[in-house]
Amino acid sequence: MAHKHIVSGLSELAGIRESSDFLLSISSGPCKVEFDNRTTASGQEAVGFDASINSRLLTPTPPRSINILSWKMAIDYFEKLLQDLDRICLLPLNPTIEEALQFAVDFQKSQPDLVSRSQLQLLLVQDGKLFGRDLLSDVICRAMKMPQLANNRDFQRNDSVIHLGRLILNLLRILCTNIAYQHRKLGKSLQEWDSLLHQVEMACNSQQEGTFSGSGGEGLWMRQMKIWAEEQTCWIACRFLMLGFELEIYSPSEYCMIYWYVEHVLMTLFHYKVFKERSATENEHERMPLSVDSSKKKGKKKRGKEAEKEIRLSPSILLLQCCIHLSKGLTWMLAALSNDRKFVHCPTIFNTEHERFIQTFELLQKSQVPEPLSYFQFKQSTSYTNLANLTTQMQFDYFDAAQKDLKKLRHCFPKDSERLHEIQQLEHVAEKNRIALNVIHFAGQGGSFPRVSFEFSHHPLFAVAVIKRS
Repeated sequence: MAHKHIVSGLSELAGIRESSDFLLSISSGPCKVEFDNRTTASGQEAVGFDASINSRLLTPTPPRSINILSWKMAIDYFEKLLQDLDRICLLPLNPTIEEALQFAVDFQKSQPDLVSRSQLQLLLVQDGKLFGRDLLSDVICRAMKMPQLANNRDFQRNDSVIHLGRLILNLLRILCTNIAYQHRKLGKSLQEWDSLLHQVEMACNSQQEGTFSGSGGEGLWMRQMKIWAEEQTCWIACRFLMLGFELEIYSPSEYCMIYWYVEHVLMTLFHYKVFKERSATENEHERMPLSVDSSKKKGKKKRGKEAEKEIRLSPSILLLQCCIHLSKGLTWMLAALSNDRKFVHCPTIFNTEHERFIQTFELLQKSQVPEPLSYFQFKQSTSYTNLANLTTQMQFDYFDAAQKDLKKLRHCFPKDSERLHEIQQLEHVAEKNRIALNVIHFAGQGGSFPRVSFEFSHHPLFAVAVIKRS
């Protein structure tokens, strides 16, 4: 029903836009080619509203004059608002928590305003429940693939489960805010998730672990919840680092360490997702009945190659692996250029690289998941990379592997335009950087070396090398 009203509103706005010429023709004021921000649609000044009211009434604060939108800007604003609200209507009402989080992230890519973001938050979080309908304990059960715990009161009243439910609701609220607020709050929420992990770990190690009927064993649900919470902590850490690129808070001299740490976080997240997928596959095989004795004999012989085929990576995990390849390739390329002083960026004199490393990853250093990395580890892994041994560091293979996997993913998301657009962007990043590496390699053998810089023209998170003649 909301979608029908939105479609009707968009059609009315289209009619209003077409009537602009008619309103100009009947205007009693001076003829204007286009309505500016000083007049209404009729060409007259606004009556009953003073744009300088804030600067007159809020004297202790700096003057905040209100800019009245022009006629065209007002129509554009409402069209954009209705389009954003229409995207919210596409959200299914029975998603997993991972799908809800990813939808909130994808929704931010269109840069929605406060109204539409508030509507999304109101839809997702109501009365301490998902969609105002699903208990967080039930959501956690579905996420852990343990639906038998949904009606267990001991599970619902457990302190760790309640704590995890609060963190999930808080995470949904954070993802419905602007990206600057998101970056600030996601970094702080890592400490809260880390305290939850400590709480669950202590419960797992305690001799008084809860044994619930139908849970499949003592402490099984607690261990499953710990693994799932660690996976979400990695997801939050990755989102926290990636938002820094969108906010442009990283300097070019920090790109190498950022991609180096991003690759570590993505790899940790990759391992958790693969483990969960393989566990689900193994559980399905255990439940599958075998009616013929010969199938058992054949199953033993084919367990090697067929098991690998049956546990093939899902499209979402394969896309994550492509991002890992791009992060690795950019890390080694930036390290080689920086070590040979071929990367054009303005160094700072106010702090050292070690201090910038600590400042950038301070919040991640306090969390146990993903495992904290030190500045010494970063220098040890990148200090010996230079342009002379650039081809031996597998950079070409990283970008080439990303391209091959992305080609496989083209047909895996036929109805998801957001994923298809992202795959196309990542393909451009891999291709452009692979070409740039070839140019850098051959230029290093010659006399003059080109100037290299990095820009985010194809993807907001992964940079592309731009080469110019020096």
